[in-house]
Amino acid sequence: MPLLEAAVVTLDCNHSYNNDYPCEKGDDRGECCGLCDGCVASDDHSGGGMLLQGLASATRLELTVPFAKFTDTTYYPAFTKLKTLLLNEWCVAADFRALICILQRSQILENLTIELNKGLKNTAELEGNEHPMEQLTSISGNLKLVKVKCFGVDERVSKISKLFSAFDIQVNIN
Repeated sequence: MPLLEAAVVTLDCNHSYNNDYPCEKGDDRGECCGLCDGCVASDDHSGGGMLLQGLASATRLELTVPFAKFTDTTYYPAFTKLKTLLLNEWCVAADFRALICILQRSQILENLTIELNKGLKNTAELEGNEHPMEQLTSISGNLKLVKVKCFGVDERVSKISKLFSAFDIQVNIN
């Protein structure tokens, strides 16, 4: 069976279609909080790790999901073939824990794009190290430029720039 080469995964938090796991903390308009069990529910209880395992052999991956979908970095696979990656703001929540974990497991990554939506600044704290940015000791030597697509420079963009400048990686902000 051929291995997965490219994947585009977009998960929405739409509770009108998910009556089994309604949002417990969202607002009256039905907006997703991105943190409760209804928003991040995973039948395998691995914080989305089972889906990531299925994507581990991809060379190109776009992963845009609600906040806190992949909360437990214990289950993140090694992305041994991943060269091009696009993520949205979920990867920078909780002090960049998810982004750092993916970078550590993507040692041949060449292209990284992070899309940040205006006004979505989930700063949820997850259990574990209070300074996960300090745990990142190496990044793919092939990664020379990180693209950040955003509506304006905010604290998240500044932290992204700081993280990658420590590895002499240029950050292009659009």
